[in-house]
Amino acid sequence: MASTTEWKRKESQYYMHTFNRQPIVIERGEGARVWDTDGNEYLDFTAGLAVNNLGHCHPVVTEALREQAGKLVQMSNLYYTAPQLELGEALIENSCMDKVFFANSGVEANEGAVKLARKYGRLHRGGAQSVITVLNSFHGRTLGMMAATGHPAYQQALNDAVIELALAAEGRIMVLFTSYNSLRATHAGVLGPLGAAGIRLLGQGIEGAPRQLLRSFQDDPKAVLLGAASFWEGVDLRGGQLKVLVLARLPFNPPNDPVFAARSEHFDDPFNQFAVPQAILRFRQGFGRLIRSREDAGVIVALDRRLSSRGYGKAFINAIPGCTTTDAPITELRRQVHAWLQRP
Repeated sequence: MASTTEWKRKESQYYMHTFNRQPIVIERGEGARVWDTDGNEYLDFTAGLAVNNLGHCHPVVTEALREQAGKLVQMSNLYYTAPQLELGEALIENSCMDKVFFANSGVEANEGAVKLARKYGRLHRGGAQSVITVLNSFHGRTLGMMAATGHPAYQQALNDAVIELALAAEGRIMVLFTSYNSLRATHAGVLGPLGAAGIRLLGQGIEGAPRQLLRSFQDDPKAVLLGAASFWEGVDLRGGQLKVLVLARLPFNPPNDPVFAARSEHFDDPFNQFAVPQAILRFRQGFGRLIRSREDAGVIVALDRRLSSRGYGKAFINAIPGCTTTDAPITELRRQVHAWLQRP
């Protein structure tokens, strides 16, 4: 049997590092107790992060899983299955809810809850769509839920970057978002400082619709436009109408998007074979908002550390036309951008 050190080596070699682990290898469990590969016994107070609510290897659960695995392990929602509907009935009959939705993970459940809440607000609460998150909360690692982190440090860093860049360029800046929640939060955070500097802020869905905002942006040399979705493509700004383009995040599709999820099923490695190429294509489209012809010039700022910390980051950089690149902290953005824009 491999030692704890050997298992840790295998994890380092084969597993993508996304979180820190405790230095023990859990081998088996029973009730509220678990044992590691060295034979040490522990009381499990995490319960699989509230998943093993009946404890480890509960005989009734174990037998039910063994019986079902002998019949059918998984089936798409394209078909009816009796266990799914029986469970749904049991949950509804023993709760105050009217309908049930089964998700594959906590983050998918959170995404579904947000969408349902926003739809309800749109239909029954006068269009209310804002989502309140608790400080220092964590709701999952999808792009949508990361935008609702409840961690002020990330949002403040984004706000600071937009403010510094706007002051450096004195307008003619477009900021592209992959999340409307992030767009609205940034709008609220930068409105005051930019207004005090005499810079007009135009937020999609806040100050107006895309076409209206685009006209206002073209007419006002001291404006900052915050856009999402439609602004990533089909926007034609030429002749110095745009000086700085900011990408708040790499434009990956949310993994729970139905169309994206359906197409992903056709690939052996959905992330590298489909998600990354799709994001690169949209990244190029975003780049095209600034560079429309050989005469166009300007600065693009990508506020996503994955460009340098992930192996696929180089593929994004290589996908755009040759240009000068630099990796700088937010505190250096204003000086470097201002210096570049002042070049003869």
